[in-house]
Amino acid sequence: MPAETEYLERWQATVAALIEFTFAEMEAPLPAEGEELALGELAPLYQNKRDEFAAALATLQQASPPPGFEEIHSQALPLYEEMLASMDMIIEGASQNDKESVLEGWAMLIDATEKTKAVMEQGQP
Repeated sequence: MPAETEYLERWQATVAALIEFTFAEMEAPLPAEGEELALGELAPLYQNKRDEFAAALATLQQASPPPGFEEIHSQALPLYEEMLASMDMIIEGASQNDKESVLEGWAMLIDATEKTKAVMEQGQP
């Protein structure tokens, strides 16, 4: 497999894991009618998806970007680390039933995602 193809597959796996994290709530059992889903029930789901993201990110970090991707790689990886930190905040908040921390974590995740999108749009080789 060409190095560029392998690199892009690693990048896609990282993005897919990020998307999986954002939809983790869909795997939770539905609460009874009139009840809200307890944050504590989401923590294990979030943790599993966060671990998948961390594993994909570690693989991407070890990859050498192909020509033309070096700048994107160097700018986006720190933003992916921010995403990982925001996921940790979401998980911690969910574990403690702290809605404010969960919301702050989601705001951080959205911000890092938007920054990554801007890097990708500016650095298209």
